[in-house]
Amino acid sequence: MIRFCSIIALTLAFASIKSQSIHTDCMEYGYVGKVKQIIKTTLTNIRATDIKQIPKDSIVDLAETYYINTNGNIDSLLSERVIETGQIFIYLRKFHFENLKRKSWDAFNLENEKLMSGTINWLTEKQYEEKVFYPGGELKFETVTSLNESFRVFKILVKSYDQSGDLLQNSMQEFSFSDLGDIISFKTTNLNDNTTEISKYEYLNKDKVGNPTEILITKQSDSSRNLVRLEYDYFN
Repeated sequence: MIRFCSIIALTLAFASIKSQSIHTDCMEYGYVGKVKQIIKTTLTNIRATDIKQIPKDSIVDLAETYYINTNGNIDSLLSERVIETGQIFIYLRKFHFENLKRKSWDAFNLENEKLMSGTINWLTEKQYEEKVFYPGGELKFETVTSLNESFRVFKILVKSYDQSGDLLQNSMQEFSFSDLGDIISFKTTNLNDNTTEISKYEYLNKDKVGNPTEILITKQSDSSRNLVRLEYDYFN
């Protein structure tokens, strides 16, 4: 099962964009051009020596489809991921906005049952707090995300809880960037025992617009590798 922090890491591994005065989701994730839709698939624990030998139709552990509006914000996100039982968990997250900024969201399964909900509170122009709740209203996650001058995410404080309210995770996640704005590494620090985990990013290919189409992520501790593949559709 892919951990929450790993999903965040994969979800943010995209190319850079130039600094602009108005924040959008595309800026935060580093997309360039007038992106309309992104299909992202993640293969975990890649063992092939040559990445080019991995079949294009390989079974993936996580598949996500982002639907983006003309303002550059994500209207909805369809996620399909393999859970510990081997079953595929599918849900749709729908975002709500206020003054062109994410304000809240709700997640539903295929039967249209609400699975989770989230609220987003902007503390400053470059920092926001997000809280995620179980269906019963219990707090599941809370994060504080900080953006740099280009509105890219560079630090996230994460706490997660079980339904009884007991703390499961207390960590800090940090991204480092190249001069081009590509992510170089992603570091997670366990704030309870101060241990760290570092993953290195390698952008294998980009499309003609400049967005990455293949990203290899290697965990420093055990050399395990994830491969992220992306396909884009653009507004005319």
